[in-house]
Amino acid sequence: MQSYKLLVGLGNPGSKYEETRHNLGFMVIDAMVHALHQPLNFEKKNLFIIGAVATDNERLILAKPLTYMNGSGAAVSELCQMFEISMNNLLVLCDDFNLPFGKLRLRSNGSDGGHNGLASIIDKLGTADFARLRIGIGHEHIDNPVDFVLSPFNEPERKELKTTIRKCVQACSSFVADGIQTAMKRFN
Repeated sequence: MQSYKLLVGLGNPGSKYEETRHNLGFMVIDAMVHALHQPLNFEKKNLFIIGAVATDNERLILAKPLTYMNGSGAAVSELCQMFEISMNNLLVLCDDFNLPFGKLRLRSNGSDGGHNGLASIIDKLGTADFARLRIGIGHEHIDNPVDFVLSPFNEPERKELKTTIRKCVQACSSFVADGIQTAMKRFN
């Protein structure tokens, strides 16, 4: 039986957070849905919203945790157990204020880098050996990182956001089709 690949976009549920920098992972998942050009109905479960689709060569699950950023690990752990996801078939998408705006950093494993969502996932999975796509949101003149990540993108950023999200979709598609090593060579 063909195994699933799981793409999890991190963010916070609710309209209050919809357009914030911390919800960039959710935005990329939404863009992936459009890029697949297939009907995909998201289903709300206890800890997450998921949609599953079969592509030419893969069975793909797209997910958005409903646990808020700092509790993302509970949702990701449940998803991995429910669908028997191996760590090499998991890609987590998140914002990163340590990267310049629009810069992508794709890794096959690593530390949480100070990101509470990644820290929660590492804690619940008991491993840091899963792929992650960190998406730069910049950090110029941050007085309070929490306020910054929970604020909306400014006007110049909004103009560049579509290009950034399009690059993220391409990186995710490469991960699904070719694996993390090839995707890293193409997008880092």
